Amino acid sequence: MRLSDWKEKVLKAYSLKDLLRDHLSEVNTFPLQVSLKKISGRELTDNFSVYRKSIEEMAMDCQSLGIEVLFSSFQHRTLGPQSLPRELTFKSREIYLRFIAKETEFAIFLESSQAALTVLPALRKFFIQNPFKLLSYPGDWLRITRVCDFLLKHPNSGLYLRQIEIPQVDTKFIETHKKVLTELIHELRSHDENYPVTASSLSVDFFEERHGLKKEPPRLRLRALDSEIISFLNGLDDVEAPIAALQKLEIPCETVFIVENKVTGLCLPAHKKSIVFFELGYKVMLLKEISWLRHRRLVYWGDLDTHGFAILSQLRSHLPHLQSIFMDEETLLQNPVLWGKEDSPFLGECSHLTSEESAVFTGLQKNFWGPQVRLEQERLPLSMFNSIKTP
Repeated sequence: MRLSDWKEKVLKAYSLKDLLRDHLSEVNTFPLQVSLKKISGRELTDNFSVYRKSIEEMAMDCQSLGIEVLFSSFQHRTLGPQSLPRELTFKSREIYLRFIAKETEFAIFLESSQAALTVLPALRKFFIQNPFKLLSYPGDWLRITRVCDFLLKHPNSGLYLRQIEIPQVDTKFIETHKKVLTELIHELRSHDENYPVTASSLSVDFFEERHGLKKEPPRLRLRALDSEIISFLNGLDDVEAPIAALQKLEIPCETVFIVENKVTGLCLPAHKKSIVFFELGYKVMLLKEISWLRHRRLVYWGDLDTHGFAILSQLRSHLPHLQSIFMDEETLLQNPVLWGKEDSPFLGECSHLTSEESAVFTGLQKNFWGPQVRLEQERLPLSMFNSIKTP
């Protein structure tokens, strides 16, 4: 048994997490003594040569690393006087880190903790409980805590993210670090009686609202498929606008197509008295905010996969007269050469599908036609669209 074989036993007694916590708590645990598992007389008898050699090798390795080994001597009834390792002593943190090969991680931890606690010393308790958090964002802690400090000092700034000015912090950094920022600010404000703690307190979905920032209103994109509607839109055939503006803009159309993907929306041919909303995905749920859509024929065309049906079901829960096209078994089975694989199928339930739609959805979930089959919308020929009748 070599010194490396003892490492697991040592780490069970005193892990890297223990070391990091003790450093933050200003507890000095060195010199550190770690007891070793006792080798029984029977084990020594059965494997004497193996143990003798491994103990000698371990003693030499410890000497090279500066680790002290305490031996216990005893009289073995058949092997005579023996001396076995009983305890390892690490005189310093540096010796221990070298033994567990974590010198680089600890250097990152020191730099990160100093940067974070210099700005926000109130986070010390949080990091004592979660020391590895400091290793998750190496080189970023000064910026992370500066953002936290700004948001704490300006809880109702009314600024857009891109307006925030913090030295050495660009706004893209804030956008890509919302998760850790939310977690830290929640920790710092959780005892504030004016800070509402809810089930969504750690969700990044309401980051701007929770921190008094202005959020860009959601926008939807549509194309006019009829020349008269293009005239109504002052010559524009492709429009992207905030939900509030589209709510006021009651377009004189009879049919509204809703397609999941961008390319399909851009390529749909002309269709009488029709428009198409596209490039949506799950953002399709924003359509329920446009009240005049409730008085139009609504036709949804999504990917023929489990997520396509999940989107259809969700939207129909708000717009019950929604129809679907090309999301049926016939379309699926007529185009097997176009099938792909759905990497992460939707595993939930869809309670707002027709019986025909539900049968296809269930078949896809249960891999009836093969493992994780999907038929992407843009793979179907657009000539199919011409078969859709105008009401």
